[in-house]
Amino acid sequence: MDVAMINLGILLGEAGGMDEAEVFFGRAADAGHTDAMRNLVILLEQTGRADEAEVFLRRANDGVAGAKCLCGLAACATSR
Repeated sequence: MDVAMINLGILLGEAGGMDEAEVFFGRAADAGHTDAMRNLVILLEQTGRADEAEVFLRRANDGVAGAKCLCGLAACATSR
């Protein structure tokens, strides 16, 4: 479902519906989808809201770091 919200956000943004795109990126971001967070960062930067963008950029980076950590733990567990 998160991917569908991201795709809808992209389509809406391309059609000029920035407010609507923000809603769908925000929903997917709230669900923890890092791609949505990055798209939201771009949208917020484009609309002059760098402070808000920074919050989502940090969340996206934390999510990627967490995922890499979990992958590393899984690799360690399977190599034993």
